[in-house]
Amino acid sequence: MSRVKKGVAAKKHKKYLLRRAKGYLNGANSKFRLAKERLLKADSNAYKSRKLRKRDFRKLWIARINGALDQLGSEFSYSKFMSLLKKNNIELNRKSLAEIAVRDINAFKELTDGIVSGKIKGNTKKEEVKNQVSRPSTIKKSKTSKVKTTKKEDLKSADKKMSTELKKVKKTVKSEKTKSSEDK
Repeated sequence: MSRVKKGVAAKKHKKYLLRRAKGYLNGANSKFRLAKERLLKADSNAYKSRKLRKRDFRKLWIARINGALDQLGSEFSYSKFMSLLKKNNIELNRKSLAEIAVRDINAFKELTDGIVSGKIKGNTKKEEVKNQVSRPSTIKKSKTSKVKTTKKEDLKSADKKMSTELKKVKKTVKSEKTKSSEDK
């Protein structure tokens, strides 16, 4: 059996780690051992921070929704508002509610008024919800091509979904207003 030398692979690995450690201080950008240790710590911190970022965004969305409710002078707190949404089977997530609250406060007001008055109700059957909500386009991977959907495509489809749901809410509120004005 012939002898295997690992020099090429080891040099490649060192180059890769030192390239990743570019910009580190106190020799960690040029000394392999130091760079390796700092990169281990950096990777563990990056993993933790990805989890923390999800928490932070959830906090931000909750604060925005609660702030919009306060701004509108609603008698509901965030928790009561969310329980009303669940009772009425409205499946808008916190992210989309926060975006509606920030971008279009009038639509958010119509939404809250419709929910409080009981004029806006979601679907009760999950199948109907699945049919109404358009899923983001996914491209199947074949063995020859490795094509994935980009984040931009997912964001565009989420924006379209949010705008269609907004239009539906506005239509239902307008139709209820016209009905009530005709009754008078």
